[in-house]
Amino acid sequence: MLGVQGKLLTGSLTAFCILVIACGATPQENTSPRSASEPLSVESALPPTDETAANQLNTSPRHGEWVDITLPGSNVSISTWVVYPERSDPAPVVLVIHEIFGLSDWVRGVADQFAAEGFIAVAPDLLSGMGPNGGGTASLGQRDNAVATIRNLAADERERRLD
Repeated sequence: MLGVQGKLLTGSLTAFCILVIACGATPQENTSPRSASEPLSVESALPPTDETAANQLNTSPRHGEWVDITLPGSNVSISTWVVYPERSDPAPVVLVIHEIFGLSDWVRGVADQFAAEGFIAVAPDLLSGMGPNGGGTASLGQRDNAVATIRNLAADERERRLD
């Protein structure tokens, strides 16, 4: 049986693998404004940095919205950031799981970048309801508070939020 550290490592590796697999997936059609013959620059293909994420989110032409998803069999809602690509045909979906720092602007920026590549990006705030007044990552303030909250989360609750 895995201990807490083993489960954290397994969960982190699983999230990383999902992210890598999603990065390799190709949407059926990308209806972005650039022409197919125009090469995609490395800078535009990369997600934002921690410093540029907030600006990217504020200037993004893509539609992003908060959606509350109720955990099955409970009254706990997970606040989830969903970003839609600029396309009218059906789009593949990628799940973006945040690291120990919570659902930061950087993670939301990564979701926006997936949408720029033609995916619907879904990024749940797994700290929903755990902050002051029932808030999530944003209500915890400092990054260290999010880290402490995740580290103190019981293993069964962590697994329930990931399932």
